[in-house]
Amino acid sequence: MSSKKKSLEALFGLPKEVKFCKICNITNQRPNSTNEYRHTQDSGKTTIAFNENGVCSACLNKEKQHTDVDWELREKELRELCDKYRKTDGSYDCIAPGSGGKDSVYASWKLKYEYGMHPLTVTWSPHMYTDVGWRNFQKWIHEGGLDNFLFTPNGKVHRLLTRLATINLLHPFQPFIIGQKTFVHKMCRRFNIPLAFYGEMPGEYGTTLDENAGEKTFSRAGGSGFQMHTMNTDLSKVYLGGVSAEEIIETYDVEKNDLLSYLPVDPTLKSSQESDVHYLGYYLKWDPQECYYFSTDKIGFEANPVRTEGTYSKYNSL
Repeated sequence: MSSKKKSLEALFGLPKEVKFCKICNITNQRPNSTNEYRHTQDSGKTTIAFNENGVCSACLNKEKQHTDVDWELREKELRELCDKYRKTDGSYDCIAPGSGGKDSVYASWKLKYEYGMHPLTVTWSPHMYTDVGWRNFQKWIHEGGLDNFLFTPNGKVHRLLTRLATINLLHPFQPFIIGQKTFVHKMCRRFNIPLAFYGEMPGEYGTTLDENAGEKTFSRAGGSGFQMHTMNTDLSKVYLGGVSAEEIIETYDVEKNDLLSYLPVDPTLKSSQESDVHYLGYYLKWDPQECYYFSTDKIGFEANPVRTEGTYSKYNSL
């Protein structure tokens, strides 16, 4: 046996040298959000960044929130944004996506009961419901007093795309991620709703924010990983599970209609205006533990009996 160490191959475009954050211990192998429609076996991955001191961008972003952000001013901006779009004709004036988890409860409750908005909550169904997750979803709507549009994609196609994403990308969660990123925009257009809010900022998970873009742009859900809905709808250039939609139709006995819920927004489906999509976490200081306490108080949100895999908490990814 050779005494020389074998040179290992780095797969999926990840960094060859493995590092860990000096503060939170997260690894540099964690990919950032990407445009899933361009995600193939050959595409490189942008991973969480570390500074010269070995601290990850998620920790740096969190530190900045504590030291550099005027949260009173941010909250004032939120009120002004809501005042701009609030409707009084009985129609919905914003969309609040979610699944009944702690964050979606916090966001939708704040928008409706503290800022006087009239949100429609929308949900892209998960691969499988857990018992506690389903109970929390029901409480979100019935105890929270909210309208909801639950969309469940074709199960046969969902399984196919999940299998392809696992084999080609090692990314079994991709079909769900695509729904999270595109369903809001489709619903805004379908119901002509001018405003939508995602929850926490991507910087909470390590996405590096472009300081040169101007801080105000951070409030809008327009980062490279979320700009999927306005893509060219040429099926040979739209990838699902690492395979072009055109190839999936030709190879797996799937019709275009079967893939419709996963494809970019139909450019012919026009609303009177483009919807303004923001992160609520830009305007309100986002603390997962506080969101958990808040949702427990408002709707009786349940934590899991056991800790979520890879965490110390029992209230996330339910």
